[in-house]
Amino acid sequence: MIHVGICISDTADFVILPKDITVKANGGSSIYGEKPVNPEFTATGLVNGETESILTDLYNDFSIDETTHAGIYILSVVGTFSNANYNITSYDTGTWIVNKRPLTIQALNDTIYYGQTPVLKYEIVSGNLVNGDVLSGALYVDSYEVGTHAIKQGTLTAGSDYEITFIEGTLLVWSIQDVFVDDKLSERSKNQFYFNTECGREEAKIYVTCYQCVKILIDTMEQNPYTVPLPNYGDNHVTLTVIGQNGDRESHTLTINKPIPFDQIVTMHCNNTITVVNNPANNGGFRFTSYKWFCNDLKFSENQSWTVSDEWWKSNDLFHVELTAEGYLGILRTCKSHISLKDMELKLYPNPVHVRQILHIRGDIEDDCLKNTVLEVYDALGRLIESFPLTKLQIPINNRYKPGTYIFIIRGKDGVRKESRIVVQ
Repeated sequence: MIHVGICISDTADFVILPKDITVKANGGSSIYGEKPVNPEFTATGLVNGETESILTDLYNDFSIDETTHAGIYILSVVGTFSNANYNITSYDTGTWIVNKRPLTIQALNDTIYYGQTPVLKYEIVSGNLVNGDVLSGALYVDSYEVGTHAIKQGTLTAGSDYEITFIEGTLLVWSIQDVFVDDKLSERSKNQFYFNTECGREEAKIYVTCYQCVKILIDTMEQNPYTVPLPNYGDNHVTLTVIGQNGDRESHTLTINKPIPFDQIVTMHCNNTITVVNNPANNGGFRFTSYKWFCNDLKFSENQSWTVSDEWWKSNDLFHVELTAEGYLGILRTCKSHISLKDMELKLYPNPVHVRQILHIRGDIEDDCLKNTVLEVYDALGRLIESFPLTKLQIPINNRYKPGTYIFIIRGKDGVRKESRIVVQ
């Protein structure tokens, strides 16, 4: 039933007029990068409990999505109005605001020495970039003189769709520049300097260069250069203190790594197996926990022991080991060293040999690997003919040897085993 309005005419006819209403596009806000929902529209003047749902074919021309740039947008009610009960007297617009996306960026603190060009870095600590947007521009520092300086936003931007909150960082410019050890430049990382000294060094001469400094202390001694002792294998730490013209005091650490003699902790077995000695009583007091073997500075093994192969070993190869040990925080390393293979070549001659002749042995039985060596002789059927300690280089072939083939086996230290077949005539 329709009851909008009643008018009484002179002829007593009833005329129902449409109700005047206004419609307004609803507004709102969103953040760039978010996809909001259409806010639709509101009608004012509806009666009988009716809602905007009866105003078919009307809609808010809302087209905002996650890619819409930050700004203010006017929304309108559009469409073809076909409801005879109402007459729209006003189409009011709405406002939608796409706010800038919040982004918090923090400059990363950095430290350089005077004359060095920093690579200023930053990180996003809150918020994120969307729609493939990227940051462009660069951070800015107003001075690279010795001292502390603020790292500012500079030209860094994400574009007009972002509201950046920038947290400044600090750039510390040190006056210390280079540290030389025995006239060789050390490596550095921030205020840490590192140097691997040569084998056999018991002390090291240190020289420090700096900019606009008035005093240099090397292990509390105001001398530059200054020679320090190296009492420990592994890391020896030296404190470097630099005082600038403005009175600022810088503290740095130089770590000098002293290598362990190769032969002190590495032993070659008679079967050409090389082992790191892990007995503190025999290696200088170390209990090692890891091993890294290097040949010509290329790592090839992490085992305590390995066996040298004639196939790849070369006499000019240089080997060293890097180790960790219980109660020791740094890296221990050995001196670089060549390795000589154990020559266990033993030659028996003449072959064939006659009964009542002497069988000679060519080899160094005084070598440590051949000490306490045992010679065993077996016939062709595997029966033991004789066994005795090898203490001389001549073996009499007596009457117990009948014509035939015999197997001479020499057993030595570390499982060394040499076998020869000798024909007795």
